[in-house]
Amino acid sequence: MELTNSVVRLSKVAESQPQAAFSALAKSLQFEWSYLQRILPNFDDEYVPIQDAVNQMFWPAVFAGTISNQEHHLFTLPARMGGMGVRNPVETSKVTFATSRADTSNIVDAIKGCKQFSTSNHSIQMSEAASRMHKIFQQNDEDKLTSVLATLDPNTRRAITRSVGSKSSSWLTVLPIALHHFDLSATEFRDSLALRYHRPLLKAPANCDGCGDDFNMTHALDCRKAGFVIQRHNEVRDALGDLASLVYKDVIREPIVQEANDACGLPSLVADLSI
Repeated sequence: MELTNSVVRLSKVAESQPQAAFSALAKSLQFEWSYLQRILPNFDDEYVPIQDAVNQMFWPAVFAGTISNQEHHLFTLPARMGGMGVRNPVETSKVTFATSRADTSNIVDAIKGCKQFSTSNHSIQMSEAASRMHKIFQQNDEDKLTSVLATLDPNTRRAITRSVGSKSSSWLTVLPIALHHFDLSATEFRDSLALRYHRPLLKAPANCDGCGDDFNMTHALDCRKAGFVIQRHNEVRDALGDLASLVYKDVIREPIVQEANDACGLPSLVADLSI
Protein backbone atom coordinates (compact mmCIF):
# COMPACT_ATOMS: atom_id res chain seq x y z
CA MET A 1 0.00 0.00 0.00
CA GLU A 2 1.38 3.40 -1.00
CA LEU A 3 0.53 4.94 2.36
CA THR A 4 2.73 2.38 4.10
CA ASN A 5 5.60 3.30 1.79
CA SER A 6 5.03 6.95 2.64
CA VAL A 7 5.36 6.17 6.36
CA VAL A 8 8.60 4.30 5.62
CA ARG A 9 9.99 7.28 3.70
CA LEU A 10 8.99 9.66 6.49
CA SER A 11 10.76 7.38 8.97
CA LYS A 12 14.00 7.91 7.08
CA VAL A 13 13.45 11.66 7.15
CA ALA A 14 12.73 11.50 10.89
CA GLU A 15 16.24 10.24 11.58
CA SER A 16 17.64 13.70 10.82
CA GLN A 17 14.55 15.94 10.95
CA PRO A 18 12.14 14.45 13.50
CA GLN A 19 9.95 17.52 13.95
CA ALA A 20 9.39 18.02 10.21
CA ALA A 21 8.64 14.33 9.70
CA PHE A 22 6.25 14.23 12.64
CA SER A 23 4.44 17.33 11.40
CA ALA A 24 4.08 15.78 7.94
CA LEU A 25 2.57 12.61 9.38
CA ALA A 26 0.30 14.29 11.94
CA LYS A 27 -0.83 17.22 9.77
CA SER A 28 -0.99 15.62 6.34
CA LEU A 29 -0.42 11.92 5.76
CA GLN A 30 -2.83 10.58 8.36
CA PHE A 31 -5.64 12.59 6.75
CA GLU A 32 -5.03 10.71 3.51
CA TRP A 33 -5.93 7.41 5.14
CA SER A 34 -8.71 9.18 7.03
CA TYR A 35 -10.24 10.02 3.65
CA LEU A 36 -10.08 6.36 2.64
CA GLN A 37 -11.78 5.44 5.90
CA ARG A 38 -14.70 7.72 5.06
CA ILE A 39 -15.39 6.14 1.67
CA LEU A 40 -14.35 2.46 2.01
CA PRO A 41 -16.20 0.09 4.39
CA ASN A 42 -14.77 -3.12 5.85
CA PHE A 43 -11.20 -2.08 5.06
CA ASP A 44 -9.74 -2.49 8.55
CA ASP A 45 -7.13 -5.14 7.72
CA GLU A 46 -5.60 -2.91 5.05
CA TYR A 47 -4.58 -0.39 7.70
CA VAL A 48 -2.60 -2.90 9.77
CA PRO A 49 0.63 -2.47 7.71
CA ILE A 50 0.34 1.30 8.12
CA GLN A 51 0.08 1.09 11.89
CA ASP A 52 2.89 -1.48 12.00
CA ALA A 53 5.15 0.89 10.04
CA VAL A 54 4.27 3.75 12.39
CA ASN A 55 5.01 1.67 15.49
CA GLN A 56 8.05 -0.22 14.28
CA MET A 57 9.79 2.40 12.12
CA PHE A 58 8.41 5.90 12.52
CA TRP A 59 8.29 6.37 16.29
CA PRO A 60 11.71 4.76 16.91
CA ALA A 61 13.16 7.14 14.29
CA VAL A 62 11.49 10.20 15.82
CA PHE A 63 12.58 9.38 19.38
CA ALA A 64 15.90 7.79 18.32
CA GLY A 65 15.18 4.90 20.67
CA THR A 66 12.94 1.96 21.42
CA ILE A 67 9.24 2.51 22.11
CA SER A 68 7.23 0.49 24.63
CA ASN A 69 3.78 -0.97 23.96
CA GLN A 70 2.28 1.48 26.47
CA GLU A 71 3.81 4.38 24.55
CA HIS A 72 2.44 3.02 21.27
CA HIS A 73 -1.07 3.19 22.73
CA LEU A 74 -0.40 6.57 24.34
CA PHE A 75 0.84 8.17 21.10
CA THR A 76 -2.52 7.50 19.39
CA LEU A 77 -4.20 9.93 21.79
CA PRO A 78 -4.56 13.66 21.00
CA ALA A 79 -1.71 15.88 22.15
CA ARG A 80 -4.00 17.56 24.69
CA MET A 81 -4.47 14.15 26.34
CA GLY A 82 -0.78 13.35 26.52
CA GLY A 83 -0.45 11.65 23.15
CA MET A 84 1.16 12.57 19.84
CA GLY A 85 -2.08 13.01 17.89
CA VAL A 86 -1.51 10.22 15.36
CA ARG A 87 -4.60 8.00 15.41
CA ASN A 88 -4.48 4.25 14.96
CA PRO A 89 -6.30 3.74 11.62
CA VAL A 90 -7.30 0.20 12.54
CA GLU A 91 -9.21 1.47 15.58
CA THR A 92 -10.86 4.46 13.90
CA SER A 93 -11.91 2.89 10.60
CA LYS A 94 -15.43 1.73 11.51
CA VAL A 95 -16.42 4.88 13.41
CA THR A 96 -15.10 7.17 10.67
CA PHE A 97 -17.02 5.35 7.93
CA ALA A 98 -20.24 5.27 9.97
CA THR A 99 -19.94 9.01 10.60
CA SER A 100 -19.32 9.73 6.92
CA ARG A 101 -22.33 7.64 5.94
CA ALA A 102 -24.52 9.52 8.40
CA ASP A 103 -23.13 12.84 7.16
CA THR A 104 -24.13 12.14 3.57
CA SER A 105 -27.41 10.29 4.10
CA ASN A 106 -29.56 13.26 3.05
CA ILE A 107 -27.58 13.73 -0.16
CA VAL A 108 -27.75 10.02 -0.98
CA ASP A 109 -31.52 9.94 -0.41
CA ALA A 110 -31.96 13.03 -2.60
CA ILE A 111 -29.91 11.49 -5.42
CA LYS A 112 -31.98 8.30 -5.21
CA GLY A 113 -35.13 10.40 -5.42
CA CYS A 114 -36.34 9.30 -2.01
CA LYS A 115 -36.67 12.84 -0.66
CA GLN A 116 -36.24 16.49 -1.50
CA PHE A 117 -32.79 17.79 -0.63
CA SER A 118 -32.71 20.42 2.11
CA THR A 119 -29.56 22.38 2.89
CA SER A 120 -30.67 23.09 6.44
CA ASN A 121 -31.49 19.44 7.14
CA HIS A 122 -28.16 18.42 5.64
CA SER A 123 -26.28 20.85 7.90
CA ILE A 124 -28.13 19.59 10.96
CA GLN A 125 -27.44 15.98 9.99
CA MET A 126 -23.70 16.69 9.56
CA SER A 127 -23.51 18.51 12.87
CA GLU A 128 -25.25 15.69 14.74
CA ALA A 129 -23.05 13.02 13.14
CA ALA A 130 -19.87 14.95 13.94
CA SER A 131 -21.03 15.44 17.51
CA ARG A 132 -21.69 11.71 17.92
CA MET A 133 -18.24 10.85 16.55
CA HIS A 134 -16.60 13.39 18.84
CA LYS A 135 -18.33 11.87 21.87
CA ILE A 136 -17.28 8.36 20.86
CA PHE A 137 -13.67 9.40 20.33
CA GLN A 138 -13.65 11.41 23.55
CA GLN A 139 -14.91 8.48 25.61
CA ASN A 140 -12.51 6.04 23.94
CA ASP A 141 -9.60 8.43 24.51
CA GLU A 142 -10.43 8.89 28.18
CA ASP A 143 -10.70 5.13 28.69
CA LYS A 144 -7.42 4.51 26.88
CA LEU A 145 -5.58 7.23 28.84
CA THR A 146 -6.81 5.79 32.13
CA SER A 147 -5.79 2.30 31.07
CA VAL A 148 -2.31 3.36 29.90
CA LEU A 149 -1.59 5.50 32.97
CA ALA A 150 -2.37 2.55 35.22
CA THR A 151 0.46 0.55 33.63
CA LEU A 152 3.14 3.26 33.77
CA ASP A 153 5.69 3.87 36.50
CA PRO A 154 4.89 6.76 38.90
CA ASN A 155 7.41 9.22 37.41
CA THR A 156 6.21 8.73 33.83
CA ARG A 157 2.59 8.89 34.97
CA ARG A 158 3.29 12.16 36.77
CA ALA A 159 5.01 13.67 33.72
CA ILE A 160 2.10 12.83 31.41
CA THR A 161 -0.51 13.93 33.94
CA ARG A 162 1.33 17.23 34.30
CA SER A 163 1.30 17.77 30.51
CA VAL A 164 -2.41 17.05 30.35
CA GLY A 165 -3.31 19.15 33.38
CA SER A 166 -1.24 22.18 32.43
CA LYS A 167 -2.45 22.10 28.80
CA SER A 168 1.14 22.58 27.67
CA SER A 169 1.09 20.64 24.41
CA SER A 170 0.68 23.44 21.88
CA TRP A 171 4.40 23.34 21.03
CA LEU A 172 3.87 19.82 19.70
CA THR A 173 1.00 20.69 17.37
CA VAL A 174 2.33 23.86 15.71
CA LEU A 175 3.90 23.77 12.27
CA PRO A 176 7.72 24.06 12.41
CA ILE A 177 7.83 27.46 10.71
CA ALA A 178 11.31 28.97 10.90
CA LEU A 179 10.00 32.52 10.42
CA HIS A 180 8.22 32.31 13.79
CA HIS A 181 11.06 30.34 15.45
CA PHE A 182 8.83 27.28 15.82
CA ASP A 183 11.37 24.98 14.18
CA LEU A 184 13.44 22.88 16.57
CA SER A 185 16.67 21.07 15.90
CA ALA A 186 16.65 17.27 16.09
CA THR A 187 18.23 17.40 19.56
CA GLU A 188 15.84 20.08 20.84
CA PHE A 189 12.77 18.22 19.59
CA ARG A 190 13.88 14.88 21.02
CA ASP A 191 14.86 16.43 24.35
CA SER A 192 11.43 18.06 24.55
CA LEU A 193 9.79 14.70 23.92
CA ALA A 194 12.06 13.13 26.55
CA LEU A 195 10.87 15.69 29.10
CA ARG A 196 7.24 15.17 28.07
CA TYR A 197 7.37 11.38 28.48
CA HIS A 198 10.06 11.14 31.16
CA ARG A 199 12.50 9.37 28.88
CA PRO A 200 16.30 9.57 29.23
CA LEU A 201 17.90 12.58 27.57
CA LEU A 202 19.93 11.67 24.50
CA LYS A 203 23.65 12.44 24.48
CA ALA A 204 23.52 13.54 28.13
CA PRO A 205 26.80 13.32 30.10
CA ALA A 206 27.14 10.72 32.83
CA ASN A 207 28.23 13.34 35.37
CA CYS A 208 27.53 17.04 35.86
CA ASP A 209 30.40 19.19 34.61
CA GLY A 210 29.76 21.67 37.41
CA CYS A 211 29.63 19.57 40.56
CA GLY A 212 30.46 16.03 39.40
CA ASP A 213 27.23 14.43 40.62
CA ASP A 214 25.23 11.99 38.51
CA PHE A 215 23.56 13.86 35.68
CA ASN A 216 19.83 13.51 35.01
CA MET A 217 16.89 15.78 34.21
CA THR A 218 16.23 16.68 37.84
CA HIS A 219 19.86 17.52 38.49
CA ALA A 220 20.06 19.59 35.30
CA LEU A 221 17.20 21.77 36.53
CA ASP A 222 18.47 22.08 40.12
CA CYS A 223 22.28 22.33 39.97
CA ARG A 224 23.53 25.82 40.82
CA LYS A 225 27.09 25.22 39.72
CA ALA A 226 26.67 24.19 36.11
CA GLY A 227 24.75 27.28 35.01
CA PHE A 228 21.37 25.80 34.09
CA VAL A 229 19.47 27.79 36.72
CA ILE A 230 20.84 31.15 35.57
CA GLN A 231 20.42 30.05 31.95
CA ARG A 232 16.68 29.55 32.45
CA HIS A 233 16.49 32.93 34.16
CA ASN A 234 18.33 34.62 31.29
CA GLU A 235 16.13 33.00 28.67
CA VAL A 236 13.02 34.47 30.30
CA ARG A 237 14.73 37.86 30.60
CA ASP A 238 15.81 37.82 26.96
CA ALA A 239 12.33 36.79 25.77
CA LEU A 240 10.76 39.70 27.69
CA GLY A 241 13.43 42.04 26.34
CA ASP A 242 12.80 40.97 22.75
CA LEU A 243 9.05 41.55 23.13
CA ALA A 244 9.57 44.92 24.82
CA SER A 245 11.98 46.05 22.09
CA LEU A 246 9.17 45.72 19.55
CA VAL A 247 7.33 48.53 21.35
CA TYR A 248 9.98 50.57 23.17
CA LYS A 249 13.26 51.93 21.82
CA ASP A 250 15.51 52.02 24.89
CA VAL A 251 15.46 48.43 26.16
CA ILE A 252 18.69 47.60 28.03
CA ARG A 253 19.73 44.21 29.37
CA GLU A 254 21.54 44.19 32.71
CA PRO A 255 21.67 47.97 33.25
CA ILE A 256 23.89 49.16 36.11
CA VAL A 257 21.68 50.70 38.76
CA GLN A 258 24.50 51.54 41.16
CA GLU A 259 28.25 51.42 40.65
CA ALA A 260 30.40 49.32 42.93
CA ASN A 261 31.79 51.01 46.05
CA ASP A 262 35.21 49.54 46.71
CA ALA A 263 35.75 51.64 49.81
CA CYS A 264 32.70 50.18 51.48
CA GLY A 265 33.12 46.76 49.90
CA LEU A 266 29.79 46.97 48.12
CA PRO A 267 29.38 45.29 44.71
CA SER A 268 27.65 46.99 41.85
CA LEU A 269 23.87 46.71 41.65
CA VAL A 270 22.78 45.36 38.27
CA ALA A 271 19.13 44.96 37.19
CA ASP A 272 17.84 42.36 34.76
CA LEU A 273 16.11 44.64 32.32
CA SER A 274 15.45 48.32 31.77
CA ILE A 275 12.40 49.29 29.72
